[in-house]
Amino acid sequence: MKIEECEGTIDAAALEEMRGLAVGAGPGVFEDVLQSCLVEGGRRMRELLAALGTHDAPRAERAARALRCVSGCVGARRLALLSQEIEEAARGGLIGRLGARAEAATAEFGRVREALAPLSRTGR
Repeated sequence: MKIEECEGTIDAAALEEMRGLAVGAGPGVFEDVLQSCLVEGGRRMRELLAALGTHDAPRAERAARALRCVSGCVGARRLALLSQEIEEAARGGLIGRLGARAEAATAEFGRVREALAPLSRTGR
């Protein structure tokens, strides 16, 4: 799938699947998981930007991979795909060409945070 094919910031079906898995785990688990994903995603986004700023390709690759995983867990498909592109480019040594993708990922993470914050533990 290409980034342009992703509709919306969050895949509602993926988020509902996650909610369904959390139902049997007890009250507040879904909200706590979302909050953890937002915190971890923010940390990984900062780490990615710092790595790109210092042209540290291995660190950028690791941060992008972690951001891709966190994004996928909450149904943020566009952010996951952007992260995957950055991860692959960093792995290929093309770190100097990632400015536009990093800006797009930063903006998309902001949209993800805005969409998920009301559903998370701190959004209530």
